Amino acid sequence: QEELRRRMDQRRLGQQQQQAANAGGAWRSVVDPASGGTYYYNELTGETTWEVPESLAPSHGAAFEPAGGGDVAAAWMGEDTPGEVAEAAPEAAAEAVARKREEDEEAARKREEEAAAARKRAEDEKEERAAAQKQEEEAARKREEEEEAAAARKRKEEEEEAAEHPQTWRQCFAVAFRSCLWRTRHFHDTQLCLWSALLFLQAVVVVLFLAAALLSVAAGVEAFAGDGCSQIYILGDSTLCTDALENLRAFLERFEVFRSTAPLSDACGQNALLTCRVITQRMKVSTVTTAAFSFLCAVLSVQLLIDSAIHHERACYRRLGRDASRQEAVGESQ
Repeated sequence: QEELRRRMDQRRLGQQQQQAANAGGAWRSVVDPASGGTYYYNELTGETTWEVPESLAPSHGAAFEPAGGGDVAAAWMGEDTPGEVAEAAPEAAAEAVARKREEDEEAARKREEEAAAARKRAEDEKEERAAAQKQEEEAARKREEEEEAAAARKRKEEEEEAAEHPQTWRQCFAVAFRSCLWRTRHFHDTQLCLWSALLFLQAVVVVLFLAAALLSVAAGVEAFAGDGCSQIYILGDSTLCTDALENLRAFLERFEVFRSTAPLSDACGQNALLTCRVITQRMKVSTVTTAAFSFLCAVLSVQLLIDSAIHHERACYRRLGRDASRQEAVGESQ
């Protein structure tokens, strides 16, 4: 399009120059000093003629106007003869026209270069704007994708929480059991799991020891209660108990032991009326067995924990030794 526009401009310029030449604007009259005659010179086309051009016919005989607006006669005052000057005048005009044409072409070329540079700058700016717009669109798309991904993750987490959140005590127990089973299955062979279990069992042993101490205290209280009960003689001696029953039957019209067919002398022993004797005998056995076996259980539990820790450390060091020997064997083979 630019080349076509340039050619059209050159064609229009040529037409205007031709019209100006035809109109007589480019014709100049020159006096030949040798012959004294006048010839005519066209500045645009370089044409010379001794006849009056048709465009100058109405103004023939007008005042002389040198070519280029200067005094041509002054140029003929040099060493050149008048005939040579007359011959050189058309050549100088042609050179002027050629220079004018070259200047016009140079100006046109500069204009074309400036237009090309402007087009290139416009294209570069357009490309930069397109690249910036593309980057903005990509950034916006990435933000949208990140927002959508975050929203999807949030919805998934909410759905998982809603689906896995236990509602009843059975579901809570099942979730806790599955969690403990999974952790025991995957982390049973780690230091953290073992020592955590040992510490938990040690806490259980401490609770057992405290329970044994409390039972011992309770046994002591029971023994003290039995010692106080021994002061009531009627509840600890069978003779006194039988005499008391005989006295009651003496002043009562009817006195019988409920649902007892044995004689009254054996009623205290058979019907466990000797409360202090029963308490003392039973509490002695329970106190000794409770205190002894409670402390024994605590001691054995501690011993079991220590033995488990010892076996674990031995297994760890055996594994380390086996790995070290295997690495040495691999290094020797290489």
